[in-house]
Amino acid sequence: MIKKMRVAVIGSGSMGKNHLRVLKKLPNVDVIGCYDKKINRSNIDKDLFFFKSIQDVIKKKPDAVNICTPASSHEKICEIFLKNNIHCFVEKPFGTNIKKCKEIIKIAKKKKKILMVGHIERFNPAVIQLKKLIKHFKPNVIEFKRLNSVSDRINDVDVISDLMIHDIDIMNFIVNKKILEIKAYKTGKTKFFDHVIVIFKFKDKTLCILSASKITKKPIRTIHITSKNAFIELDYSDQSINIFHKTKSLYDVKENIVDEFGNYNLEFAIEKPFIRREEPLFLELFHFIKCIQGKEKLLISPEEALRAVEIVNEISMQLK
Repeated sequence: MIKKMRVAVIGSGSMGKNHLRVLKKLPNVDVIGCYDKKINRSNIDKDLFFFKSIQDVIKKKPDAVNICTPASSHEKICEIFLKNNIHCFVEKPFGTNIKKCKEIIKIAKKKKKILMVGHIERFNPAVIQLKKLIKHFKPNVIEFKRLNSVSDRINDVDVISDLMIHDIDIMNFIVNKKILEIKAYKTGKTKFFDHVIVIFKFKDKTLCILSASKITKKPIRTIHITSKNAFIELDYSDQSINIFHKTKSLYDVKENIVDEFGNYNLEFAIEKPFIRREEPLFLELFHFIKCIQGKEKLLISPEEALRAVEIVNEISMQLK
């Protein structure tokens, strides 16, 4: 009989609820309870056990914890559980203090525990497919857009740490080249910025343009890639990719001819790769469990998650 993995969730806000929902679906996982200072029981299973403190969680000796608390608390909570030999999944961003994050990585390695940061878009089936496809194209410009309407769900970090960090990580994931220059621009009067645009210039002259907003009425989560012979568009929400292949320029076509066999000239051809749609959070948390079991290797290392935080900090410093 396979031993069930005993997991506790720290934080019962909107993300914590999603973790609880998904963890209950995972095979061989036993959710032993949840801890939250405010104890938010709304829309949560009434039979769920709530711990009174973090120390009470530790006393129950879970194999792992999923940390879904505000970003400013991530480092402190990670450190406590890792020092008590408990595997940690922590929602992005990894933390807000670079030095502390580095110390936590050392603790995880010393204790030989899995430390995984929740960069969920790495598990988006469309992104996984794009990573495989991108090597067949030479991108000149990559544009990332992550635009939301006003929300008070996150109020302890700015729009860069909350939203743009997703695309910073995916940029690192699919481009994986040295950044030469970063230029950041902002608009809005709030201290956490309302709308931010950042331009990255890479060593191979590739340009990446990232936009993140909390004041856009229509939610948009897309990647647009321009290369010499094709244009690729990815929609995170739809989990879809369209590839527009250039064929002939209109200037090369003298007449709109359709011959007797129905053949005609194409300006471009569209391909839509098959993508099996799945819930990224399910794939992400299942991967975390498999890593603890030694069946898989972390798709995103703590060092990669730290790199995203370092870039976030560099952008924030430019904008202050």
